[in-house]
Amino acid sequence: MSFRPGRGSLKVLAAGLLALAALNSSIDVASAQSSDQTKKEIAQVIDEIDRQQQLIDQLAEDHVAALDELTHVQADIVVAAARVAELEGKLGAVQTEVADFALETFVNGDQGGGVGALLSGAGDATVAVERSEYASLAVSAGSSAVDQMGATLHDLDKERALLDGQQRAATELISRVEAKRSATEKKTTDLHKFQVQKEAQLGEQLAAEQRRREAEQLKASQAAIAKAKAQAAADAAKRAATSARAESNVPARGAAVPGGAAPGSGNTSPTPPAASPRKSPPADPAPAADQSPADPGPAADQSPTSDPGADPAPADPAPVAAPEPAPQPDPQPAREIPAPSPGASGAVAAAMSQLGVPYQYATSNPNVSFDCSGLTAWAWGQAGVDLPHYSRAQFATLPHVSQGDIEPGDLIFSYNPISHVGMYIGNGQMVHAPHSGDVVKVSAVRWQNVTGIGRPG
Repeated sequence: MSFRPGRGSLKVLAAGLLALAALNSSIDVASAQSSDQTKKEIAQVIDEIDRQQQLIDQLAEDHVAALDELTHVQADIVVAAARVAELEGKLGAVQTEVADFALETFVNGDQGGGVGALLSGAGDATVAVERSEYASLAVSAGSSAVDQMGATLHDLDKERALLDGQQRAATELISRVEAKRSATEKKTTDLHKFQVQKEAQLGEQLAAEQRRREAEQLKASQAAIAKAKAQAAADAAKRAATSARAESNVPARGAAVPGGAAPGSGNTSPTPPAASPRKSPPADPAPAADQSPADPGPAADQSPTSDPGADPAPADPAPVAAPEPAPQPDPQPAREIPAPSPGASGAVAAAMSQLGVPYQYATSNPNVSFDCSGLTAWAWGQAGVDLPHYSRAQFATLPHVSQGDIEPGDLIFSYNPISHVGMYIGNGQMVHAPHSGDVVKVSAVRWQNVTGIGRPG
């Protein structure tokens, strides 16, 4: 006997199917929500890594800046120490000169008796007498040596004070350098731990999202470069067309104007044809020289005669110079763009030769380690251009160009304050030393972070 469900059981079955469909639907929705939440979390993690890395870059740049300042102070200390040594030698020479003269005075006889009293150890040589005898010696030796000794002592005191101040400044700078170094290393360690933790939680999705972002940035940068070049070409074509139109509107001097108008009369419209179909002999034009001063007709009046059947009057008045066409301004004022450096290709080749070299802040050691400004300074140094090992100083010393004028070899500075620099190599890409834990590599330019572009040369 076969089972035939009744109406009640059919209702139960339908309700079950609907419940199952609703359950599947809710699972799909929950799965989609979970995926969206994961993507959102991945994006937040990447943004946080970028933010932390930017802080590290700023600390590293501050560290390099302190090192640069310390280098200059130490150089000043060397100069000041040499100056102190020079003055000490000069003082010793003057003192020797005075002592030699005193000895000579004692041996050959003391005219004033003061030196003999001093050197004989007489019991009545009091402090007052001693001062008097030194004064006598100064008079005997001449005031020039004593004055020179006093001036040398004064200069020496000043140089010693300057040297002491520079040495104190150097000590403070060393403390600052160490503090910046410690802060940079701690921040770098914290970021590394954060990355390891998040990579363990999110696995391959984090790396995939990072690759996707880099691909989008590369595509966007290439599109921006192409758009800028196309705009520059369009502007150049527009300026050329405007210039050509302006030249075509100015006829050559003495050239005939179409329509029979006198050259320079300003009338470029053709003369209307005669009403009669038959060809009548042309009227002899009156020479301009025969025109009577009593002729009331104005020179510019070229209106037809009152007789509608008559031929148009010849253009016999004196020619009127055509107004010069107004100069057409360029769509954009011309900008003075620094010419690309002849060493750009060499600098790019040098930077590219260091691909894979580890990042280490405050270093510029070929085939060993670089930080961002150390790489660009070294690479351009190979092309014969000296740059400071400090990205903000590099930006301050270089002429700047726009994104549309960028060329390989130009330096791209990022963030505000500037804390990173890379070298443009074309097609929206740059070679750079990114950050701790990474190596010298080629990456897409993140134009949204770019502060400016510098052109060495």
